Formats: sequence, C-alpha cells, structure tokens
Amino acid sequence: SAEDKIYRAIAFNSCCVDYKSLGNYVQARTYGAQSLQLFLEADDLFGAGVAHSSLGEVALANHELELAIEHFGQALTLLFTRQADQTSAEVLETHLNLGQAYYLRGDTEKALEHTQIVLAHVEKQNMQHFSVRCHQLLSQIYEQAGNLSLALNHLKQYVGIHEQISSETSRKNIQRLQILHETQRAQAE
Repeated sequence: SAEDKIYRAIAFNSCCVDYKSLGNYVQARTYGAQSLQLFLEADDLFGAGVAHSSLGEVALANHELELAIEHFGQALTLLFTRQADQTSAEVLETHLNLGQAYYLRGDTEKALEHTQIVLAHVEKQNMQHFSVRCHQLLSQIYEQAGNLSLALNHLKQYVGIHEQISSETSRKNIQRLQILHETQRAQAE
C-alpha cells in the first residue's frame, strides 16, 4: 500500500542520513535513492523533496557540488508542492545547504540569496539553531567576496549566538544534575 511505501521510504531516508553522518556515501546514496523511489511510487511529493534534500546533503558532504545543487533545487520544487510555507524546517535546511553548496562553488551571489532567505525567516521566529549557522556561513561568504566588514559583523553575531546557545545548554545540564543529585540525596535519607 502507499502507506507502507511511505513508512519504508522514511526508514530508508533515515538510513541515508545516518550513513552520510558515518561518511559512507555509497550506502547513503543507495538508501536515499530507494527512499526517493518509494516516495514517488506513493505519490508523496513532499517526501520526495525530503529525500532529494538528503541526497543533496550526501553529495555536498562528498564535495559533489553540482549534484548537490541539482538535488537541493529539485527538493525545493517538490517541498513547495505540498505547502507554500517557506518557513518549514525542511525548506529552511534545504535553502541553507544550497547556500553552502554555492559558497563552496564560489558563487557568492547565489550563496547570499539562499542564506539570506533563511536568515530572514529564522530571525522573525527566534530559531537560534538556524540563525547561528546562517551567520557563520554569511561570514564565510562575505570573506570570500572580500567584504571584510560584513564578514566580521556576521562572525560577531555567530559567536554571540553560539555562546548564548552553549550557555543555555550548560545551564540546563547543571539544573538536570542538581535535580538528580538532590533526588539521590533525598532517597538516601
């Protein structure tokens, strides 16, 4: 059934992402292609967009920039078929990865275009995980373009947000350990 194909496609896409993280790009590509095929057979265009985005990430990690750009472009087209919302995490991630691919290819204009799309959306919604990555990439893009003033500006914003995220994570870990310690001490008494 279509539902079974979608579940298998999701599992294969997860394998694609996991194998990419392990640096096994051949296996990642194999599972990504299987995921894409199943999503298409199930007529799930959004899922196919996610699979294309994952395949683009594999190509990007393997420094196959043209293939990455092709997959990310197809992903955006498919992701927009289900929803016109340009702020979904999948769309933002794909734009950011496309910006990274264009930066690595040396295409400053297109790298800026895609990265600034993401930054405009994430700053309105206070999505720090994306914001920190945008500022880091924008710093690199502007440095590549020779605009050191803007590169420094974005680097400072990247460092500030990164420190804020790290501080918040540390604070949560300390609170968690304090609660565990107090609970353990209370149980001992």
